Amino acid sequence: MRVAENTGITLQQLRLRNSALELLMVNKTTEGNPMKIEISGHHVDITDAISADIEKKLEKIKKCYPSLIHIDVILSKQHNEHHVEISTNYEGAKLAAHGKNEVLYPALNNAIKKLEASLTHRKGQLKANLRKEPVLVEDVEGDE
Repeated sequence: MRVAENTGITLQQLRLRNSALELLMVNKTTEGNPMKIEISGHHVDITDAISADIEKKLEKIKKCYPSLIHIDVILSKQHNEHHVEISTNYEGAKLAAHGKNEVLYPALNNAIKKLEASLTHRKGQLKANLRKEPVLVEDVEGDE
């Protein structure tokens, strides 16, 4: 039977653990708890239309990443330029995206695209970590 380096765990046990972790990632959803979106503005009035538009645009992210619990959106205006910062925690990592433009809505779209890209990147990292094979050191005799 083959044993992984420095752990004393067999290859079969590691494969079972990795498949169990994969199932947990797939089944981990928050359908019962809707994602909370917190919108704040600095030198910008947050109207109902702006809030509704932000929630509509984040709906796709909500569907693709159901384990997201909370997203912070900060709208600000500095030197006649709108800045949008979106931040969240996803599977143990803090992710943030920043967009700016002279008009609010293109700045918002830019930040949302960047957030989607960073979420996709993080999801890929997590999947890659699950697929890593342990380094095999030796064969243990007598355990077969």
